[in-house]
Amino acid sequence: MAIDGAVTARRVVALSFDADMTPRMLGELRAGRVRSWYAAPLIHELERTATPATLFLTGLWARTYPQVTRRLAAQPRFEIGSHTWDHLAWTSSCYGLPAVSTDAAKRRELRRTATVLRRLTGRSPVLFRFPGLCHRAGDLRLVAAHRQQAIDGTASGDALQDDPSVIVRTVLADLAPGRIFVMHMMGGPNAPATAAAVRQLIPAIRARGYRLATVGALLRHRVRDAPSEQAGGA
Repeated sequence: MAIDGAVTARRVVALSFDADMTPRMLGELRAGRVRSWYAAPLIHELERTATPATLFLTGLWARTYPQVTRRLAAQPRFEIGSHTWDHLAWTSSCYGLPAVSTDAAKRRELRRTATVLRRLTGRSPVLFRFPGLCHRAGDLRLVAAHRQQAIDGTASGDALQDDPSVIVRTVLADLAPGRIFVMHMMGGPNAPATAAAVRQLIPAIRARGYRLATVGALLRHRVRDAPSEQAGGA
């Protein structure tokens, strides 16, 4: 199963951030067309406000930013999960993403990402997020066979959104006990307003009486399943 959130009466939610990296994005970085695919101001804001967060890293992103990955893993309020190797979709129709075609290739993505994360962080990932939240029932079984728990969540609308107020309104409108919000930590043109939105969201969420937790902490509550087959939602 994929976990969509927690079933709890307690006012607790999780902010999660995906670090997408595709071969095209890496090419743009190397060519100097994008300055960085790491939103350092976002991480600074999480650290400044002592906010727990779950970070889902693609293996290609972690390999590109090894020192950053090590530092993030050493931050006790953060936990690290897998977001596949290079953000290929696991279904044939997923926001226009190119797709990985076979189960064998999906297994290689899982193993390769786990290997680089283990090397950089000292721990194997136990949480996993599908690109675009797109998956089928067989994909869930495959992830579970690699001893990882698939995590879905509630879209924040931050992808390609340059107005932080839109993201803030979206998240606050969906705020409810046990929610897992899906955001992005690449910055650049793909998530240009996330850091600014989070700067507003953290105090706004806390002012509404909510506590922020990691996804792992939320899993201590009874969990809510996502559909076994999902076209997307990030």
